[in-house]
Amino acid sequence: MFNPKENILDQQLAESGLELNILGGIKDFFTGGASTRNAYARKQADATNRYQKKLYKFEGKELERRYNYAVDSLDILKANDRANLQYRQDSLQQDWNYGMAIRDYQYSQDLKAYQQSRVQAAQQIGFNAIAERFANLQQDRFMMEQQLNLQFDENETMLAYAAAQHGLSLKKQKAKSGAAREMRELGIAEIKGKGASAAMGQAGRTAAKNLNATMMEARAKEADIINTLLYDTQQVDMELLVNAQQKLQDDLAFDLTEQNLVSADTFTRLNIEIDRAQNDFDALARVLQKPDIAPPLPKPLALPIPVYQDVYKDKQGPKPMENVPFQENLGSAFVNTAIGLVSTGLGIAGGVKTLTGR
Repeated sequence: MFNPKENILDQQLAESGLELNILGGIKDFFTGGASTRNAYARKQADATNRYQKKLYKFEGKELERRYNYAVDSLDILKANDRANLQYRQDSLQQDWNYGMAIRDYQYSQDLKAYQQSRVQAAQQIGFNAIAERFANLQQDRFMMEQQLNLQFDENETMLAYAAAQHGLSLKKQKAKSGAAREMRELGIAEIKGKGASAAMGQAGRTAAKNLNATMMEARAKEADIINTLLYDTQQVDMELLVNAQQKLQDDLAFDLTEQNLVSADTFTRLNIEIDRAQNDFDALARVLQKPDIAPPLPKPLALPIPVYQDVYKDKQGPKPMENVPFQENLGSAFVNTAIGLVSTGLGIAGGVKTLTGR
């Protein structure tokens, strides 16, 4: 390449004729301007060669500067990538550390909850044992009250039976005593009747009739007294028998009541044990499962290190060729000019002859 400004300037200088000297003018006259054209071509070639050398040198420096710029850019890219890679690696490590801390914290919280549930279960079981003892104590007190009431009722029944038996015995004894008293009174009356008949002085059949009548009346009263005594004693014996049967029924009722009371006590205590077992089971069921720590988080993998290709260093092409100016042959130019001048002169002469007619 060449500078157009330099070419235009050279052309203007060449056209102005300032660099032409007298010798050059003579040469141009005889060569038809070939000398000037050769000089201008040499000057143009020298300017072009100087420019090409400068341009070649500038392109070399530009290639070196562009290469250095690319190397610096690659170094900056490597530094940025290393910083970003380290940042990502540190971020992954930080996330891993945080995840492991969360894992340990969650496990510790679960373990605390598990231990707390065990403590609460133990406390509940201890409370259930106290409640069971308290319920048994209440049942003991209730059982004692029921047994005392039953014993009081049984004693009252026994006293009533004993009183009834004693009353009936007294009634029977009273009936026997009354009958004996009446028999004595009847005997005395019979004796008095016999004495009265003897005192009247009756004898014979009349006396015998009176005596028989007295004796028959005594025997009849005696029979009534005996019958009344038998009826009264039999009635008392019947009442004693009824009272004894009632005693047997009351004894049987007391026995059944006591058995029912014992059975109810056994059933109540069994329910207390069942409630205790159920409450213990519920307390144990509320115990949390012993936690297992979660598996450790996978450690962050090392990030791949990028591979960089070296900056391509352009090589400068070959040096520009020397621009050799085209040079006209001055001899040939002189001959051609001379021929041209001769031809021109002959042409002028012929024209004159034609004009003059000679």
